[in-house]
Amino acid sequence: MQLRKLILPVAASVALLAGCTSQTPTSEPTTAPPTPEYNGVQDMDAEEIWQAAFDALADAQSYRLKGEGTMDDGQPLAIDAVYAGDLAQGRITMSGLDLEVIIAEDGAYIRATEDFWRANLPAEQADVLIPLLGDRYMKLPASEVEDFVLRPEDLFEDPQGLTKGEITEYKGQPAITVTDSEGNELYVALVGEPYPLASISPDGTVEVLDIDEPVTIEAPPADEVYDATQFVG
Repeated sequence: MQLRKLILPVAASVALLAGCTSQTPTSEPTTAPPTPEYNGVQDMDAEEIWQAAFDALADAQSYRLKGEGTMDDGQPLAIDAVYAGDLAQGRITMSGLDLEVIIAEDGAYIRATEDFWRANLPAEQADVLIPLLGDRYMKLPASEVEDFVLRPEDLFEDPQGLTKGEITEYKGQPAITVTDSEGNELYVALVGEPYPLASISPDGTVEVLDIDEPVTIEAPPADEVYDATQFVG
């Protein structure tokens, strides 16, 4: 929708100019667009680039993580979540089972299918919990849910043996890479803020998207919630 709003006025202007212009175009040379100025991280060492990338993301108002990979047991994992400070909302798919997570101002909420609960809880606990929840979210303290939420710092946990790569591009954006001793590769933007653009590892790829886009993360309606905070403190 936004692209269409941007493209249509431009297309209409070009058509109007084409219809009103009858002069033969001249052969005057055109000036190439200026090369964007780099932000300076290309002159830093590997550790400084890594730190600059995550400092920049920590200062962002919001961002989105989206990617796929495999867990330690070889099962598939996918994430698509937005973040705004300490708040988060998104979907995590583990071994083909979906988990929705919302971390709001007043706590955290998770919702999953019956298959998810039966795969992750003892049978007797699942038998009690599933009828209580139905299709509702379960409210918990945020501390109980945080482990389900992939944060940017989890992409490079305590990186060791960082090496700096060459200037390159990631999906058309000028970037430079930093790689750790385990082969995890971080692409860092060279134009504008030095945001991390993507983490590519032997286990999969996670991209950082929609940085500083407007985000609203709120608790679900009360009638869609089962409050379990009283049981877990």
